[in-house]
Amino acid sequence: MEEKVVKSVPMERWTARRQRTIVPNILKGPKIIVDVAREHSVKPSEIQPWIATFIAFGTQALKVNP
Repeated sequence: MEEKVVKSVPMERWTARRQRTIVPNILKGPKIIVDVAREHSVKPSEIQPWIATFIAFGTQALKVNP
């Protein structure tokens, strides 16, 4: 039986700074979540919570927790 080797793709960390850059641009338009997700190789479902958090608490909410 042949074993398949799965190469892991390095996961890009979404820092608070990067999230704060992306979220307001989506909210202001003209790009939509799907376009931004595709550009940054991230799932739209990962971006949606950032947007919800931003709407609820502003840019302060997208900072890294100590």
